[in-house]
Amino acid sequence: MRQHLVAIVLLLSSLVGCAAYKSPIPPSVAVADSARASLTGKLVVGIVEPEIRIDDEPMFPPAGNDARTTESLIRQAVHTIDALRGTGLFAEVNFSRQLSAPPDLLLTLAPAPPNTADGDAVMPFVFTVGIYPMIFIEENGVYFTSSGADSVAFNWPTTAVAGWAAPFLLVSPRWKIERDLAGFHRALAVYLLSHLSELSGHQSVP
Repeated sequence: MRQHLVAIVLLLSSLVGCAAYKSPIPPSVAVADSARASLTGKLVVGIVEPEIRIDDEPMFPPAGNDARTTESLIRQAVHTIDALRGTGLFAEVNFSRQLSAPPDLLLTLAPAPPNTADGDAVMPFVFTVGIYPMIFIEENGVYFTSSGADSVAFNWPTTAVAGWAAPFLLVSPRWKIERDLAGFHRALAVYLLSHLSELSGHQSVP
């Protein structure tokens, strides 16, 4: 009996580090109407370079991994450029000053809201040493302004489950062992294509 108990404890301990993720179903390019779909591969997207300020130190500087820091905004900008390029749905994506042609859409990235941990999900997981799985929502997204929109929040919530329940969820094709970043990037690209007129501030598109 004791050996069985030890085996169960060891098994649960090995599963504590397992996690499963379920993201929204990424849209296809067909989600955009025919006019927008015809623009695929033709649009130039520019990302405004984050302003680097070294003469205005905050009284209480945020933590190094806080999304409000200049360094994090730069990383976010580079990541967004790489993500949109990787979809293959645009002619060019780059920082605004490095574009080879005038942009059809110019985006200024904004700081993401602080990503707070769900205490209700974490505490039972910790106190039961993983016996009670941890379930929480990751609020991923891209936040920006454009010439036609003051504030845009493109959200991509991902459900995450950590603990012994994760391997059982992975049996379903809707659950993945990693975050669906490719789906996130494609959904963002399709969103930009589908809302080009309002984001660019022009009623007609090239």
